[in-house]
Amino acid sequence: MSVSLLSNVPHYHRLAEALDKAGSLDHYVTVVSQMNENTWPLTPAKIKAQFKGRRLRVRASKVTQLILPEVLLKIPPSLGMYSSERGCYINNYLFDLMASRSIPKSAVVHFISSIGLITAKHAKKWHATLICDCRQEHPLFHEDLLKDEAQRCGVESSALFGLSYRDKILREFDISDHIIVPSIHAKKTFLARGFRDEKIHVLHYGVKSNLFRPIKKDDDIFRIIYVGQITFRKGIQYLLEAFTKLNLPGSELLLVGGVDPLFRPILARYQGSFRHIPHLAHVDLFAHYGQSSIFAMPSLADSFGLVVFEAMACGLPVLISQNTGAADLVRHGEHGFVVPIRDVEAIQQAIVAAYESPELVTKLSANATALARAQSWERYGQDAIDLYQSLGLL
Repeated sequence: MSVSLLSNVPHYHRLAEALDKAGSLDHYVTVVSQMNENTWPLTPAKIKAQFKGRRLRVRASKVTQLILPEVLLKIPPSLGMYSSERGCYINNYLFDLMASRSIPKSAVVHFISSIGLITAKHAKKWHATLICDCRQEHPLFHEDLLKDEAQRCGVESSALFGLSYRDKILREFDISDHIIVPSIHAKKTFLARGFRDEKIHVLHYGVKSNLFRPIKKDDDIFRIIYVGQITFRKGIQYLLEAFTKLNLPGSELLLVGGVDPLFRPILARYQGSFRHIPHLAHVDLFAHYGQSSIFAMPSLADSFGLVVFEAMACGLPVLISQNTGAADLVRHGEHGFVVPIRDVEAIQQAIVAAYESPELVTKLSANATALARAQSWERYGQDAIDLYQSLGLL
């Protein structure tokens, strides 16, 4: 069967390539991408480096690149013209509308949640099989969890999550024949909302092992690194509390990522207890992983967390929560540490275990690297094809 794929997230380029290799890709609607090594010959090297993760190896005749939705997502909010949530709202609807006018009458239409409702309704007219690929847990799980967290932290709950396009996503779930999620944890949040087991399918993401690899550490500092948005959902408040209370000599907590404005008062409480890098290009992350001892992401809700396996590919043991989807594959005591959410004491115990035993870190590091190498994007692509075949769609 022929498949049209809609994605505004570059790592789904690997799915497009797998479908194309299988001879089933009809059309791919996506963001601006590098189609060959000579794309944008006059572009500054720094910008080119940032687009390395957007390399797409699919024939140009099968690809529609949408520029305007991404421009409206990023530039006006950076200029203060409207909020980031408003930018997401505009991006999602505009991408969807433009995509609906770009795809042929494919037998299967596979779209990323929040950008496919208009296209799905359009494709329903020719009885296409609809696949919604949801990168997060069920949005109502998020909403309930963050309402609870807001109450704990004394923050206005409605400000912690975007509601402007939640209803659109819920309607996408209803109209779809199948829903794909990246972890068992994410699937459970759908089952808890009454979805049939056979409608929800798990497909783990991959890692770029050529970009993320171990390098020699240059100092003796016991460094814990976190990469991602610094916000309540990621459980950074509990990591900060655990690390600050321990006050370990020769240690450092490095936070890499943009800060949610609502989280700034929390950061202010711990000023001087951490180092912060607001932004790093994706291709530059491996160097900072390589200078760290362990990676930490004690998320309250995280359907998978690509950075977990990127850090592991760089040789880092990981400290993650049970609500981080990577816990499907990461085993406590073998690849790192898996702790309950909001458990400061468990986070402390994991940090101390790694701090006090370089031998343990060395063992966990070797196991983590081996596991990450097995989670390649090529494996992801083949798993996707296998799933399609099991559903009778290829």
